[in-house]
Amino acid sequence: MKFKLENILNSVKGFGKKTLMKCLIPLMLVTPVKANGWLEIRNYVDSIIGTSPVEIQHYDDPGISDEYNASWDIDIILPTSNRCSIYSDISTHKLRRDTRLNLSINPFNIKLVYNGNLLENVLNSLEFNMPYGSDWSFDNKPIYFQQSDSSGNLFGPIHNVRDIIENNEGILPLDNVPAGTYNQFDPYGGGVLDIGGNHIPEPSTIALLSMGLPLLRRKRKHVESKVAGGQPAG
Repeated sequence: MKFKLENILNSVKGFGKKTLMKCLIPLMLVTPVKANGWLEIRNYVDSIIGTSPVEIQHYDDPGISDEYNASWDIDIILPTSNRCSIYSDISTHKLRRDTRLNLSINPFNIKLVYNGNLLENVLNSLEFNMPYGSDWSFDNKPIYFQQSDSSGNLFGPIHNVRDIIENNEGILPLDNVPAGTYNQFDPYGGGVLDIGGNHIPEPSTIALLSMGLPLLRRKRKHVESKVAGGQPAG
């Protein structure tokens, strides 16, 4: 999910842009920061743990990029019958270890799969963990996750992964998995993981915009009605 600045500015049609820009400038001035990090994410379907976690890494090495690299990345182990799994999808590979240069600002496309039949809706959750402590914590960059459906459409709240690790033992409940037949090749859901806050706006920024835009629109209507009645717009 990309943050489209021009769409927000166009929606206010010229009113309050200076105020709005003050809020958005921090989002526009994205300066990549070198920060090593290692995050593990496990998935659970009906309390059954996935075959292996997906390992998300940022590391400083000239041979690493956001593309597949056999020296650093590891392909997924697809789940056997009645098991689930999680991976990072980079279009050419399904990775259980996705290693990128520590200057990368691109998000991770997380996919969830289940192999088997579900007779009823079952619980679905993720578990986030930073197994190697502060030396591998992405230098305290913000980390956000937003859920997606089987077609990759994002929905629901934006979650602060650091808060989940600190305050909820790393557990993030997701929407239940509906009853049905699933296979290991077609994801039932997933999400976007954003390290650095460059593609998913910070939740407080979203709240600010959601409050501010209606006020700017009301101001515009007020000014337009005064002009229509022959009164000065000031």
